[in-house]
Amino acid sequence: TTTNKLRARFRGQFSTSAGGGNAVAALFANATANALTATIATVNAASQSNTLSFEWEWVPGATSAQKIKVNVGPATAITIRMNGGPTTSFFGGVEAATLVVEEIKV
Repeated sequence: TTTNKLRARFRGQFSTSAGGGNAVAALFANATANALTATIATVNAASQSNTLSFEWEWVPGATSAQKIKVNVGPATAITIRMNGGPTTSFFGGVEAATLVVEEIKV
């Protein structure tokens, strides 16, 4: 129904090319220009890693399919890499960034 909620959970590891670097993850739905929610995380040194994560609930107000996406990028003029360091992946490339979306019947 149009009153059902959606819950999105996101989690991903990142590293930066420079110390003091920030990464941002933002949740978008459909063609909306503004993010529904966003989070920022910092690393203190190059090649150090940190986690970006959020959980968000909203009522889309529609029964049609919803296009949900997460955009991740640097907050400053640096390079970030998901699931690895500046030159290599972590854990042989098996680490994953995940987005889980659930519909909650109201």
